[in-house]
Amino acid sequence: MKHLLTILEAKHIRDNKVIWKANNLKNTMHLQGDLFCLSSLFQTVTASSPTFYYLGFDNRDTISVSDSMPSGLLNEPTTHGYSRQPVSSASGFTVELVSGIYRATSIVVSFSASGGSWGPVKNVFLTNRIDNNGYLISSVALGSAVTFNDGDSFTL
Repeated sequence: MKHLLTILEAKHIRDNKVIWKANNLKNTMHLQGDLFCLSSLFQTVTASSPTFYYLGFDNRDTISVSDSMPSGLLNEPTTHGYSRQPVSSASGFTVELVSGIYRATSIVVSFSASGGSWGPVKNVFLTNRIDNNGYLISSVALGSAVTFNDGDSFTL
């Protein structure tokens, strides 16, 4: 299995207390993600670098390398403050050499529930579009289903 993305730290916060935390969650790289990366590098007319990347949640029972947009995301929340969170490709990442390997580390991304709950969700995904017309690049299983109550937040 190929891993392009690692969530260094994920926290679910309720009433200013961390109620769930995980570190070093590895991704599944989707075939669409392979296509996106290779096309961006070698066929810029096909898939040029986006202005933003987007992180989102979904409730797929399993993650498969063949998952794609939009079929892989039929269980994405749609209410109570949920929206995919953008990370700027121009200023949202720090690229650095760590232990002989280059890595790009994103800013901390936060999700919040407001006016009600949303979920359950089981996965975090990365795409290049705010809508379902982009590439499903990669997904990370959280290990358990999470429901967000009004006022909860989740940081990655």
